[in-house]
Amino acid sequence: MNTWKVFIVILCVLLSSCSEDIKPGQQEPGAGTVRGLTLLTVKSSDWSQGNSVHGTVRSSNRSRLLARIDGQVEELRVKPGDRVEAGAVLLVIGNNSALQGLQAAEAAVAAAESSYRSAGANYEMMNKELERFRTLFEKEAVTTQEMERVSAQAEMAHQQFSAAKAGLGKAKAGRDQARINLSFNQVRAPYAARVISREVEEGTSLMPGTPLLTLDREASWEVESALPETMAGHFTPGMDLKVSVPALNRVFTGRITEISAAADPRSRSFLMRLTLEDGENLRAGLFARVLLQEQPLSTLLIPTSALVERGQLQGVFVVAKKVLRLRLVKTGRLLGEQTEILSGLNPGDVIVVDGLDKARPGATVEGA
Repeated sequence: MNTWKVFIVILCVLLSSCSEDIKPGQQEPGAGTVRGLTLLTVKSSDWSQGNSVHGTVRSSNRSRLLARIDGQVEELRVKPGDRVEAGAVLLVIGNNSALQGLQAAEAAVAAAESSYRSAGANYEMMNKELERFRTLFEKEAVTTQEMERVSAQAEMAHQQFSAAKAGLGKAKAGRDQARINLSFNQVRAPYAARVISREVEEGTSLMPGTPLLTLDREASWEVESALPETMAGHFTPGMDLKVSVPALNRVFTGRITEISAAADPRSRSFLMRLTLEDGENLRAGLFARVLLQEQPLSTLLIPTSALVERGQLQGVFVVAKKVLRLRLVKTGRLLGEQTEILSGLNPGDVIVVDGLDKARPGATVEGA
């Protein structure tokens, strides 16, 4: 019995000690004071490239050449990176029946021409014979039966001549197609271009439709970029913008040709295309920067290292009245080692940029 009394007394003491509230103005238990933090006062910055969007140089006319006849790659005359002129032979296909088909078509044309000449001569002869019999019939020198017989022969000669003429036309059409098929053995550049890639090697077996080469037409370039939804209303097709290509250390003039009607829900941006008036020395895939404004853009930039990840959220430690608070922020573009802050911070806020491993919400910052 005494044991139970002792247990109850101890339990009451513990409960009474845990029920005491934290007095106003005191820190949470265990928050304490932190030292050795590096602080930064947030300021608005005029970022000289904050008024631009990134883009990629592309050819406005990229072609993929396909095989139009079966066979085997006999000769490859180009490699990726080569410049080719319009009409240049890029690839030769062999080991197919195109040549034999042309030879057969030529023989068919020769036979059809012979038949045509023979039928023509017979038709001409029967026409003369018919005219002679008409004259004799008018003089009653031949009978009606004889006149009808010659007329029937002349009609048959005419039908044979017409059939021979049609046969010759068909044979010539077949020969033309055979010549076209043979021309498919030589794959030519449709225009002046640069070879981007080749899909086959010498000896590769081909079927109609097999991809062979990819070409980018030269002197026909465009830049494709993502226009932020906050800026979309300020730009329309037909406007000229400056386009910087750092790899060439050059600035080109680009004209907006297209802005997509709907925004990408993931990036909150609109696809924008610009054609470049001067495309000399450009290559597909080069990085480009589209200048949207002539003056630098004022924005809030903080070191990327100051960001704290909490699941899918981002925040920064803000010092307010010497006390650390974790404040959620909405970030924008990554600009080198700095990140643009769209919301959550204001100029004048003091944030922790180094020593984040020591920072705890509610802790007092020594020396702040």
